[in-house]
Amino acid sequence: MKKLKLIYLNTTFYLLFFLASALIIPTLSVILVTARIFISERLFYRYFRRAIRFYGQVVVRLPYPLVKVRYEDMSNVDKSVPHIYVCNHNSMSDPFLMSVFPYEMVQVVNVWPFSIPIIGYYARLGKYLDVNNMPFEKFLADAKTLLDEGVSIAFFPEGTRIDGAEMGSFHSGAFRLFLETKAPIVPVCIYGNKKIPPKGSMWLHPGTIIVRSLPPVTWEEYQDSTAYVVKSNVRKRIGEEIATMSEGQ
Repeated sequence: MKKLKLIYLNTTFYLLFFLASALIIPTLSVILVTARIFISERLFYRYFRRAIRFYGQVVVRLPYPLVKVRYEDMSNVDKSVPHIYVCNHNSMSDPFLMSVFPYEMVQVVNVWPFSIPIIGYYARLGKYLDVNNMPFEKFLADAKTLLDEGVSIAFFPEGTRIDGAEMGSFHSGAFRLFLETKAPIVPVCIYGNKKIPPKGSMWLHPGTIIVRSLPPVTWEEYQDSTAYVVKSNVRKRIGEEIATMSEGQ
């Protein structure tokens, strides 16, 4: 029975994924390209990122009810200002889970999403940041521009998925950006998707994914600190919250 459930889940998900992609991507592309004639560049990017978010929302709903996603907002953030979202990294499904956030957002990603046909093209067009192939000064300048435009930025500072229960070490880029721009950090805990899909596989397993955002970290708390101190404290907060989430399951 378990094997049949896995076969059903993966067959239906990937069939629906390709059908939805074949329908949504060309349709939204035509709408946005046409709209670009009549609207400003800034407004175009805002709608373009909303379209990416809509696509992500569709994808995370496709495997329901065998895979459920629950968003728990404990952040109480000021929605009028952009934030830096710092997330743990469990699975290749993590980038799609960012669609739960009702904000204009780009992601800082490793090189692999940009190598995916079509999706990689749209990520570049949406000004997602390829941290591996950008000099840090260029990355910092582009990130500051996005924040100035009111666009939030999501980071996965582990850089890659780690086997086992422990989080990997965090890179410092998000925290250096935080100290330079004063944009608040929202720690985000992703739990339950280690096997949706597992590292090195495309095979989805049933489960419930929880995305929980925590109260923001403000610049005033750390204005005299280093990026290392901020990084260590944010990583600790995420780790402690994930441990709490694990105990509750």
